[in-house]
Amino acid sequence: MISAGTTFQFLDQDLLLLPQKAIYWKQQNALIAADVHFGKVGHFRKAGIAIPRNMEQDDLAVLSDLIYEHRPEKIYFLGDLFHSDMNNDWDWFVLWRSQFPKLEIILIKGNHDIISDQHYLKLGVTLYKELAVGPFLMLHHPLPNATQKAAGG
Repeated sequence: MISAGTTFQFLDQDLLLLPQKAIYWKQQNALIAADVHFGKVGHFRKAGIAIPRNMEQDDLAVLSDLIYEHRPEKIYFLGDLFHSDMNNDWDWFVLWRSQFPKLEIILIKGNHDIISDQHYLKLGVTLYKELAVGPFLMLHHPLPNATQKAAGG
């Protein structure tokens, strides 16, 4: 699958804004995604809300397609990687992660990221509250007195 996108240059960085709600950052050879909320399907199903089971796998498949297409060295998740506590969708994420063992995954933690850090660390996911990368400050929530716009959700 070749994703269409809009090329955007900002602060001398080449960004490809993707219709899959992600950004490919050429200079960093990285994907950026915010507010993915994996596990939301399992969370709602556990609460008795009827949602098709395969929706979570569909989200992971879209992410896999982006990885195969752009061949990033890393992915920055800008908060809310998982919607809530662990559920069956975590197992799908573990399986998905095993398909990309060399891919560096960085999670900038958001308010929904309540799963124990140890679970992420076991999968080789690096965790931060915020992280400066090139000209950007990776955040989930904007700083109250920021002079630059946040790249997160």
